[in-house]
Amino acid sequence: MTEEELDELGQMSDSLDSALAMQAVSLPPQMHIEGMTAVMEEVRDKLRRFVVDRADHDPWEHQA
Repeated sequence: MTEEELDELGQMSDSLDSALAMQAVSLPPQMHIEGMTAVMEEVRDKLRRFVVDRADHDPWEHQA
């Protein structure tokens, strides 16, 4: 794995850590849910791109 790939994975981990840290902030529950959902969707999309860019196929192409 290249240094760039490790950095990309590290950035995704940092995004998740930041989202987890936000649980300590006093916000309405709905704001926490919306924030966590946005972060999870962003990291999911980045992870999928990461895999597809390195694989010979898209493992998710047949999912609805």
